[in-house]
Amino acid sequence: MKLMLELMLLGLAILLRRNAQQPLVQAKLRDRARIVQIRTRDASVARYFVFCGGAVLSRRGTLASPDVSLVWKDAATATRVLRSADPDAVPAALAHEWLHIAGDGEVAAWFGDLVASGARPIPGCGGGKTVRGGYRSWPHGFRDRS
Repeated sequence: MKLMLELMLLGLAILLRRNAQQPLVQAKLRDRARIVQIRTRDASVARYFVFCGGAVLSRRGTLASPDVSLVWKDAATATRVLRSADPDAVPAALAHEWLHIAGDGEVAAWFGDLVASGARPIPGCGGGKTVRGGYRSWPHGFRDRS
């Protein structure tokens, strides 16, 4: 499950960098610099995201003092919750203490809004339908056979 979580976080980094080019998302990114870290409790899987001046930078590993850390109980729990189609999965993880937010809760809420904005259709990206996570089911130019 560690590899799956690492791949999911890498995919999130790619999605955030791609969406950072959209004017609506750029407005959210430009107001101040933020550092968000997502990791497991034992730090066996960790990735941080730096938002500064409208740009998104992401690397594997941990930082000593991010603005907020989203700390998961373990990689299997994080993978199961993050892949869930249930919109209440993350709040339930917080309630069950599978997820702990360390640091600025306002930055955590801002990050959640930013990630959720990736599930909305992106103007100018024709073709296909939007699916969970903001990915399109078919690349531009392919017919949707569903």
